[in-house]
Amino acid sequence: MVPKRLSAIAQCVVALALASFSMYALAKDTFKCPDTLRVSAAALQSPDLPEGGEMAFKSDAPLPFFSMGMFSGHPREQASLVPDNERAAPAGGVSTSVWTFPGPDAYGKYAVCEYGPAGQVQIYKRMPDAARTCTATARSVRAREAAFECE
Repeated sequence: MVPKRLSAIAQCVVALALASFSMYALAKDTFKCPDTLRVSAAALQSPDLPEGGEMAFKSDAPLPFFSMGMFSGHPREQASLVPDNERAAPAGGVSTSVWTFPGPDAYGKYAVCEYGPAGQVQIYKRMPDAARTCTATARSVRAREAAFECE
């Protein structure tokens, strides 16, 4: 009797472990790009600053959303990835970009939102290593919406 009982307990443990893994594998991770980005303080540095000079970031107006993309590794490395599939928005509609990953990226997968006239300011989030696809959706009708979903 004891061996059967242990066997049933072991089966339950295995089933729970598989269910937990399946739920993790099916989980979606999202990252939303705000329409504008207010910067209240920034530590600026420049090798071009004349001796005795100081720098300030003029932050009286929020920076507008510029673009979004996926990066292999930290965004400071500038390894922007080309989408595997892209659908441009018809006049003011929704555009989507899809990145497909065969496996984990050794450097990490980062969702990046860029702000300012040429995307000089970035916000980013490392997405799960287990993610196989990441979809970026941007809507420009009325209120601009831009977001990533990785699963």
